[in-house]
Amino acid sequence: MDPNRIDAENLSLEAARTVQSVHLQFEELKQSAASMLEYIDHLGRDYLTPSEDEETRRLLVTYWQLRLALLEVVHDLRGRGMRNLKSYHQLFLPAYAGALVLLDSARLLREMFHHRPVIRSKLNEAEPSFGIPAGVYDQTQASWTLPKNLWMLFDAARYYHRRRNRWNKLAQTNELKQMVSIIDQLSARLNISWSDYAKTRLRFRARQLWSLLRGNLVGSAMFQIQKVAGILAADKYLKRGHQPGLPEKIRDEFAELLAPGDILLVRKEHALTNYFLPGYWPHSALFVGSLEYLEHSGLREHPTVSPRWKQIVDCGASTGGRVLEAMKDGVFVRPLAFVCQSDSFLVIRPKLSSDSIQHVVARALFHEGKEYDFSFDFAVADRLVCTEVIYRALDGVSGISFPLKRRAGRMTLAAEDIVRMAMHAGTISIEAAFIPTLSDQILYQRDAYSAVCKVAPSLNTLPPE
Repeated sequence: MDPNRIDAENLSLEAARTVQSVHLQFEELKQSAASMLEYIDHLGRDYLTPSEDEETRRLLVTYWQLRLALLEVVHDLRGRGMRNLKSYHQLFLPAYAGALVLLDSARLLREMFHHRPVIRSKLNEAEPSFGIPAGVYDQTQASWTLPKNLWMLFDAARYYHRRRNRWNKLAQTNELKQMVSIIDQLSARLNISWSDYAKTRLRFRARQLWSLLRGNLVGSAMFQIQKVAGILAADKYLKRGHQPGLPEKIRDEFAELLAPGDILLVRKEHALTNYFLPGYWPHSALFVGSLEYLEHSGLREHPTVSPRWKQIVDCGASTGGRVLEAMKDGVFVRPLAFVCQSDSFLVIRPKLSSDSIQHVVARALFHEGKEYDFSFDFAVADRLVCTEVIYRALDGVSGISFPLKRRAGRMTLAAEDIVRMAMHAGTISIEAAFIPTLSDQILYQRDAYSAVCKVAPSLNTLPPE
């Protein structure tokens, strides 16, 4: 089978899982926002108490994370679709469903908050702890009310409706069936009709229309979805042509130095979302070891690991290591190669016995298959953010205790909190780092510590002798 086709199928399924999860969490967000508004309206006042202010900021954080996840989906799908037109129609399906979820969520904000200036003002405030810029509400609304942007979305709708029978044949998996269901549901809710399309189209001069249509429809529809969806965030992060990845020599040395239970922090330069959190290394994963380690240690037969053994084996090559990683499509065991698609890494090693490490790995794999938590709520464990994988695997084991910090009204653990803890060389410590702006080699222990101090000076503390 063509490897490009397999890659396209995998990307499409991953994207579909993300869109479905985001759609469901947007529905939950609507209910939370409606309950909050009902309570505030009942009080009949035009100001927010500190607890209500905190609740509004929680809503903003969740909305921003959900929105960025969809922006990244659309960007990734569009890039792959332009390189492989044979699989374009398959990649288009989750991209278009994601665009409609974005539109529906933007209209939700307008319907609920446009006539409430106090809350609208709060939604326009920046939230540095989560990398949220000022003006989210205003710019999001502008992206969906400009006639040109609406016209672009209707062009994508035309592409979908002209090929309606193809989508039914294509949707052989539950994930893609859900995409068709979301599209049909939101198309009806948003009332995307041909009369609307015609009215919007008449707003343009013929020359502008020709400029937009001079490519074929296959080549333009996905681009138009991306352009409409990405107005707020894309320019801040994207660098055309950049493909994150470790040099081959570094990748091989990286794989050799790792030990089960290691905490991996990574950075992608010019990422669209940079995994949603600020800090030099915003994303984390837990190295669970090789297949050989999992078998020889007896973990394969562990009641937590055994039901997941097929997924652990099938996700990568038989000789490669595995990580447990929470990304926007969910919490899954992935090949180490996924982490190697980064520009910089930091390895933090817990100081634990071999028995404790086995306990940590089994404890972590209990959470495999859960959804990503776009609300960053550490109070519940049915959905996990990337650092929560680390927290729930290691916290409380042999004296390891991660300090949760309140950010935007919720207790969180950021990757930089883990780094700060490791720099005290207590229960966890810095083992190695690769920072290409400082060195073309992997740095170890004290040298790695010194390098971290240079790229993250706010974390600079002297290690104990």
